[in-house]
Amino acid sequence: MYYVFIKNNQIVGSGQAKRIDDGVICIEITKDEFDNISNYVWDGEKLIIDENFTAKKREVKKVREQYFAEHVDFYQSKPLMWEELDETLKQDIADYRKYLMDYTKEENWWEKNPLNFEEWKNVNLA
Repeated sequence: MYYVFIKNNQIVGSGQAKRIDDGVICIEITKDEFDNISNYVWDGEKLIIDENFTAKKREVKKVREQYFAEHVDFYQSKPLMWEELDETLKQDIADYRKYLMDYTKEENWWEKNPLNFEEWKNVNLA
């Protein structure tokens, strides 16, 4: 069984065992809700999808797709240009592509946009 813990009409946690605290209400939820609890808010009666959360995820994914187009697809879709790049830059672009692909696997990835190529190079290649 899976539970969400509510106190003062706010989600204060989740777990697989009931929580016995003063003022905490335990509500049974589905496994999917449990696995994605950060996508939800408590509306006073039930869990609902947090629309602000969903919109933020879309915004961050849009920025990620923009960086793909600007820094990865731009070079990789032009074979002649790609061939003229030195091996170091090719590897940097390949590593940056992996960073972008894996970005949404990071915990709380939606809280900030991914780094652009120049920022990523400064952080990862310094």
